[in-house]
Amino acid sequence: MAIIDRNGILHGSMANNVYKGYRNRQVIQGKPKEFKQTLASKASGLEFGLCSTTAKAIRHAFIHTYSGYDGQMINRMNSAVRNGVSASRKACGERDVHDADLSFLQGFQFNNNSPMDKVLRARPQTYLDAENKICINLPPISIYDIKGPGDSNTQYALRFVAIAFDFKKEVYCYNSVKEIKIAYMQDFEGGVIRLEDAAIKGRLVMLSMSIHGYKDDGFGGLETINSKAWSPSELIGAWQIAGESEVAETNDEEAPAYRVIELVYWGNRILDEIKRLRQKAGAPKKVPQKARAENPKPRSEPWPVSIFELPKGDIGFPKD
Repeated sequence: MAIIDRNGILHGSMANNVYKGYRNRQVIQGKPKEFKQTLASKASGLEFGLCSTTAKAIRHAFIHTYSGYDGQMINRMNSAVRNGVSASRKACGERDVHDADLSFLQGFQFNNNSPMDKVLRARPQTYLDAENKICINLPPISIYDIKGPGDSNTQYALRFVAIAFDFKKEVYCYNSVKEIKIAYMQDFEGGVIRLEDAAIKGRLVMLSMSIHGYKDDGFGGLETINSKAWSPSELIGAWQIAGESEVAETNDEEAPAYRVIELVYWGNRILDEIKRLRQKAGAPKKVPQKARAENPKPRSEPWPVSIFELPKGDIGFPKD
């Protein structure tokens, strides 16, 4: 029903038209049509949620490698994960980041305000050796090769962080960490840096390189100069490590013990939901009332749709 206000303007709907006023003008719009989503479109939307929750988990895991990020970083990470997963040969609903093309993640900048290739003249080359240990080949680096906000008295640390993810088990751990100090009269002579711990089998291992600057705080200590404006951090390597997934913690004195950290990750539930939708689509659309009463079909509790409405801002991981 439509009504006329005192200015002679129609408000409301009539037939397939919607009437309203805008800046003292009469505006007529057609009613939006309802479109029924296909199974493919529903699965695609669910996979977008899987990629978003994957990207969020990666960002949280590497949060200690940067002090701030540019405004588009979250969207850029979502797109990188989405492109990598879409490039998988597996079908939608059967794939996650463990099946992804990881080249879309390599070179990712956590802070485009200070991209690594603009801050550091030297470019690293990474690879796995025969013992599955991560190697980083770097040319010689001096304090003059780092473009930062500090002066010649600033000290820098090149930090390499390798994180092993198991999204199937919804956990991750810090596989290995290494730092190189760069300061006045303290250069890095160049060469291959070999991380001590082998990459964990059955895991997705990502390696970041970040630069952290420090200056004298006037009391004999150091304070960071990293901020949203300058905090270079880049993913310089990513590998799917073959083999059976290893236990993250071990009592073996010869093997390293890894601290397990739970992920805020909903991807496995999303894959289950896509599977449920496909099973539902393959079932008869109508079931006689009598048969439904006599043979009730077991049904898993519906997964809440609100899970896709990811909250804004960063959310911390569960405490141990």
